[in-house]
Amino acid sequence: MLNRREFLAGLASTSAGAILAKALGDEPLQPIEPEPFYTRFFRTIEMTGRVTGESAVINLVTAEDLNEELWIRVRSMRNGRDFPHPPFLSRIVRTSAPRSRVELALAGLQPNQTYSYRIEYATASNPRRWFHFNHISSFCSRKTAGRSFSFCAVADPHWGHPTKVAPGSPRRWTAEQCLRRILEDEPFDFMIDLGDSPYLNWAETESELRDLYFNYRDIMAPITRAMPAYLVLGNHEQEAGFYQRGTDAPDPPRPRNGLSAEQYHQKWASKARLLCIPNPRGDTYPEGGEGAPGYDSLDDWLGEEGPWNEGSPRGNLQNFYAWTWGDALFIVLDPYRYTLVGSITRPNCISQWTLGPTQLQWLEDVLANSTATWKFLFSHHQVGGGLIDAQGCSILEGGASPAYGRGSAVEADRTGAEQAFIHNLMLQHGAQFFVYGHDHVFCHSVKDGINYLCTGRPPHLNHWWHQSGMLNSYGSILNPGQNTPWIDALYAVLGYAKFNVTPNRVTLQWIRTGYSFANDMVPVGQAQRDWIESWAGKQYQVDSAASVTVPMVPTDVDGARTVDGAPVPWFYQPPTGAQYYEQPNPVRPEDYTDSIIPLNDFPDPIAVVDTVPELVYEVSFDI
Repeated sequence: MLNRREFLAGLASTSAGAILAKALGDEPLQPIEPEPFYTRFFRTIEMTGRVTGESAVINLVTAEDLNEELWIRVRSMRNGRDFPHPPFLSRIVRTSAPRSRVELALAGLQPNQTYSYRIEYATASNPRRWFHFNHISSFCSRKTAGRSFSFCAVADPHWGHPTKVAPGSPRRWTAEQCLRRILEDEPFDFMIDLGDSPYLNWAETESELRDLYFNYRDIMAPITRAMPAYLVLGNHEQEAGFYQRGTDAPDPPRPRNGLSAEQYHQKWASKARLLCIPNPRGDTYPEGGEGAPGYDSLDDWLGEEGPWNEGSPRGNLQNFYAWTWGDALFIVLDPYRYTLVGSITRPNCISQWTLGPTQLQWLEDVLANSTATWKFLFSHHQVGGGLIDAQGCSILEGGASPAYGRGSAVEADRTGAEQAFIHNLMLQHGAQFFVYGHDHVFCHSVKDGINYLCTGRPPHLNHWWHQSGMLNSYGSILNPGQNTPWIDALYAVLGYAKFNVTPNRVTLQWIRTGYSFANDMVPVGQAQRDWIESWAGKQYQVDSAASVTVPMVPTDVDGARTVDGAPVPWFYQPPTGAQYYEQPNPVRPEDYTDSIIPLNDFPDPIAVVDTVPELVYEVSFDI
């Protein structure tokens, strides 16, 4: 790591650097002054990515109306106030471009270490005064073999949905509560975001789509300040091959009721993601990924120059990648970009879903070359799935309804689907885990010894598991394993998955973090079996699975409430505790009449009203 004099000498090689070095000279820096208004200069705060044992990248995006040049650096911190030697983890990056990506490269790191840092910046108009973000962030460098670690996985928060997860809504609060619980849990080395997170469906222009990524970064800020987050592309990230065609006219309209030749979301979505998300490049890790030598998948889609490219180096889309951490291999797949390239229709056959020949060959090579004890594959959904549509209903192969990629391990070896080839690769090379989202349930299913783990979601539940296609693949939520013996556990709960990895054991836990309130998601006649945090620890006699009478908490005035499938008045009461978000808690409208979603943890004959976070399911795997 360079000392201060060497660092300033290096800056002098550029004209702007020379100006700054001259301004700073060899005198002590002016006192660093907290600046609570750094949003004048930055649209997003920091997000750590591409972490190795020696390096990392911190991503920021400059403000949309930036009108002066900035110098930006990363200062090492300890105990929240000290500046260990060497004080700087990065060189100074300078920019005057509004709404542009800033990537601060951290070098000289050591493996198995926790680093705390603070972003500092100076402006061209005031180069002797360094301001800093008024918070301290941290991350862990890569663990070496033999070291234990933990990571978490979330899926399908749909942050960009304009109504269901809108700011101030109960579902938004519930989803944010999941992030709060993750931060309160034991420290994680990183998060795997399994996609459908920015949720770009409702964007009609390039600027609206970009704003949804900014929205995602704002919501995820408490997480990205505490750990790296790897984004797995979901169907709602809008980068599938069937979104590629379109006009290059500025901001052409996109009809909300379907695809059109004017739609150009793949270009817009890829540009927005590359602006905001520091996913691994093909050259970040030895395992490679899209853009690595020999794995440039540009030729997989029409052989044309990628519309996302905008002068960037060939490849490096950061959509599929792999890395080793401790004794585990992690592989992230993209089943979208190379599916129905150039089309304007979605797959209606499970055989149409594909990784593309380049990604598939890369996957085979990474599995074959890895000596890791544990091998995890991550994808938003299976590369094929069952004959199930978006709403969970059974469909016909090649019919009018889209084949939506849904399904449990039952679908892992389905004839004609690429997932069967992937499943066989996992068997051949000893991969144990296929982790996915998309289906909005917690499910552990096993086929041929391979664990298929669907990680649920944070904001609210859906009724899909009551539909024919989902019942055929997952079985009944009320009787897991009854119709599908491959299902080890099936829960309709809100929360996240947690993995503890040691050299000899992987422990999976599903943590429930909230409750769902959604009268439009509960089929008529279903028992209402969910509970409220404020009733924790109390016991109630249960006469039947469909009827429970629960006394109200003292703050309520009506004395009692029957939870039996009928609409009930609003009783959503956020728990007290640390507030990680400035978003206020939702107002309690007196006429709110949402019903409650049933859970699969209904004890009989005594119902114990529990609290969250709650350990719903735990299982360990040993070598």
